[in-house]
Amino acid sequence: MYKKRKTGWVEHFDFKLLDVFVLLSMFFVIIVKHSTFSLAQLISSAVVLVLFELLFDIMADINIDVMYRGVLKEFALSVINMGFGSGVVLLYMTYVAKWYTTTELAWYFFLSSAGLDYIAKIVYKELVKKGLSLYNNKRKMILIGTDDNIIDFVKHIERYSFGQIEITGIVLIESEKYKVGDTIMGYEFICKIDDLPDYLLKQWIDEVLMNLPSRRAPRDVIAKLTEMGITTHRIIDFSMQEDNNKMVEIFAGYTCLTESVRIMQSTSFFAKRAMDIAGGLVGSLITIVLTIFIGPLIFITDPGPIFFKQKRIGKGGRVFNMVKFRSMYKDAEARKAELMKHNTVSDGMMFKMDNDPRILGSGPDGTRKGIGWFIRKFSIDEFPQFFQVLMGDMSLVGTRPPTLDEWEKYGSSHRARMAIRPGITGMWQTSGRSDITDFEEVIRLDMEYIKNMDIWFDIKLIAKTVKDQFRGAGAK
Repeated sequence: MYKKRKTGWVEHFDFKLLDVFVLLSMFFVIIVKHSTFSLAQLISSAVVLVLFELLFDIMADINIDVMYRGVLKEFALSVINMGFGSGVVLLYMTYVAKWYTTTELAWYFFLSSAGLDYIAKIVYKELVKKGLSLYNNKRKMILIGTDDNIIDFVKHIERYSFGQIEITGIVLIESEKYKVGDTIMGYEFICKIDDLPDYLLKQWIDEVLMNLPSRRAPRDVIAKLTEMGITTHRIIDFSMQEDNNKMVEIFAGYTCLTESVRIMQSTSFFAKRAMDIAGGLVGSLITIVLTIFIGPLIFITDPGPIFFKQKRIGKGGRVFNMVKFRSMYKDAEARKAELMKHNTVSDGMMFKMDNDPRILGSGPDGTRKGIGWFIRKFSIDEFPQFFQVLMGDMSLVGTRPPTLDEWEKYGSSHRARMAIRPGITGMWQTSGRSDITDFEEVIRLDMEYIKNMDIWFDIKLIAKTVKDQFRGAGAK
């Protein structure tokens, strides 16, 4: 018999309760202790705090892989988590419960919650690991691997089992480096795979873990082990955890191995979209203000529309109109053909040009001056895209959306970058933008983003984008 581990919203529920306890404690110590309130205000605010913190923990999956992540990521997630929890309760207190507090107390509440949550998580994880290693009910397990992966396989199990697994032996498939009886990483090569059932008639174990990424699992051996009451685990692909592009799921009644360029949890999709909506709202408000100042300058330089629309390719090949502040003269698209000889992207997959004379305010030789160069240098022309983030055509962070003519030139390896929503910023934009003239490098950066896509990675790219924007770095 094998006990299935907890998954879904109940997984790591102890850490979810720890987050709630920290936030609630700081709420009483800092806000309640130093404020004037009624009992109704106190109760309603505390209930909102608990409910929304639990909801955020569950929907954003904030404690996924909590036992394995490093201290820096733990700190960042504590800041994000406590920032959401403290922000929600403070907004509720102010605008619903009409319970007002000072800005100073609000900051103390947030900072102390984030700091205490981080310390509590680090300490609690160490206690959990120590408790698991002392738990006197270890699972006896045999590892089955290959010459190529056995050393990393053993190291991985030793590192992540937290003392819960006792490796009682190793079996290698078609080994050319080792023979039965050899010791590998301190464990004995006990027998050949076909002899394993007979060996286990005399040596009892609980489970067998197979790591055979390029070989078919021996069905007859698995059947005999199951008949003997021994649980077997098969790692479908040992690189699966690294690539994040495979999963086993029930599809239309069939058990399927699903493969995609990237597979994310539904909660991660929710968190990314929630961040897009929040960022889209703020960016759209800033865009409205910028239009008041930027619009007249664009019109005075070249009378005509202050916004530029262009059809671009979005997720899954869907066409949408991307909107920017117009930074070029009205005839820019018509003049593109005559300037193609100056394209700095050698394979012609994109169009980039140094000292582009089509930009507003340029001299005949493309001298960089005027409103066009200014808004491009500091990426101000991109701000109207925040409205498209709100509508769902784009994301805050993603891949660069190609034009229709660029899309026509794409090969099969290029189209994968449009498996996600295009973004206002992304790996390409934060790695030099116009300094990169090799289209294949753009593809590589976009695919690197897709394979590593998560909220934490998005936040790092957004922070770098803001930094580059103020410096005007990489813009041409």
